[in-house]
Amino acid sequence: MKRNGLYRLNTADIVIAAIVITVSITPLLYSFTRQKSAAANIANIYQDNKLVKQVALGQDSVYKFKNMEVEVNRHRIRIAKSDCARQVCVNTGWISSPAQTIVCVPNKVLVEIPGGGAGQYDAVSY
Repeated sequence: MKRNGLYRLNTADIVIAAIVITVSITPLLYSFTRQKSAAANIANIYQDNKLVKQVALGQDSVYKFKNMEVEVNRHRIRIAKSDCARQVCVNTGWISSPAQTIVCVPNKVLVEIPGGGAGQYDAVSY
């Protein structure tokens, strides 16, 4: 309704605006809560294809394996030091989500956070 050159909002306009805002925000809230619930609690450390240690990500600590240090801090894990030439494993940095891995090929060490089975996408492009 137009009065004095201005439009007035009626009840239907406010209801429609509230519905649009709710529908817009709901996927974001779902995404954030899903990521937090999918957080992993453990990490597996393999050496020469054998499980050497299963580490709780909730306990901050440092572990030493075959000339390298693996550090756990604030529910994430990384290879802090390694004697390998290129330092790719060290430069990978922190991992904290299921299905992420760190690999040190010269030392034959694999650090992985289990989970995130088949059916989850890495990326989607259109």
